[in-house]
Amino acid sequence: MDDQECVVLADFYTDWIALLRVQLIGAGYALRPEATEQDVSFAYFNVRKRSIDQVPRKVLRSAVLSCPDECRAALEIIQSEAETGGNLNAHLSRTLLDSNYNDPLLNDWGIHHFHLGIAIESDGFVERTGALLFARITESSIYFIDVMKHGDWTRRRLLEICIANWPELTERYKLRGVLGLTTQITEEDTAKLWRRSPEKEAF
Repeated sequence: MDDQECVVLADFYTDWIALLRVQLIGAGYALRPEATEQDVSFAYFNVRKRSIDQVPRKVLRSAVLSCPDECRAALEIIQSEAETGGNLNAHLSRTLLDSNYNDPLLNDWGIHHFHLGIAIESDGFVERTGALLFARITESSIYFIDVMKHGDWTRRRLLEICIANWPELTERYKLRGVLGLTTQITEEDTAKLWRRSPEKEAF
């Protein structure tokens, strides 16, 4: 690769980062002027991972899904929005507004949690609720795992339900030939590890 080709590639990368910066700022995310190119790319892909594209999805409910009566209307709204390609982001955590927030439940287990409010508040999010819908999302489907309470982030039950109802979702994570662990990781251990998970300084 000669010097001219290197310059072209460098210019392409700089232009790409500039485009990501414009898109983040245009979506309402604040970036420090001194944010590095790597900071910008990390922030962009973090937002992309945590936000949900508005495309129609097939809804699948686990066999053990149980929803309190007072939350059923909100659950049906989420299902309708998922099936029609509506705005599911309004039901997510307000941390979605922070491009640098580390969501270990999503990053480690691939699970979103949705608030089961109905009224839309001034910032565009539904009212917060103690009961939450936990779900896995793919490009074409959304898997309703169960309705559990706020703070149940590390409950092993979430993974057990996924494995029992949709084993294909976790097939690629299986360790072949492993018979067991010398140390059993408890839900409390997972919570401690997630609390220690490094979070980058907000831009």
